[in-house]
Amino acid sequence: VNDIDKQQNTIYGWRKYRSVALSTFSSLTALQLFRKYLDGNEYDKAIQIANKFGLNSDPAYQSQFQFLVDSYNQQQQPQNSNHGDGNGDSGTQQQQQQQQPDEKEE
Repeated sequence: VNDIDKQQNTIYGWRKYRSVALSTFSSLTALQLFRKYLDGNEYDKAIQIANKFGLNSDPAYQSQFQFLVDSYNQQQQPQNSNHGDGNGDSGTQQQQQQQQPDEKEE
């Protein structure tokens, strides 16, 4: 803090004048804003934008569903790795055994 700031603080206190400048400004189309919300996992806002501007909201619902499925699978993965013979492939081996038809039946 310099001398000028100290003097202004004694005169103005909390009412000290501050200047703010806008450094960049860009306009977005409704579709760009929709995609921005989807990329940020803000699905409710994306659906609101789609409804307001008449865009197809299906991609928002699909992205939201895929995000939920991925989150669920990530939560289940540590639990599944604790089962089986310790090599982590027990579920895959069981599925392969179920898919192979019995060759003894003729």
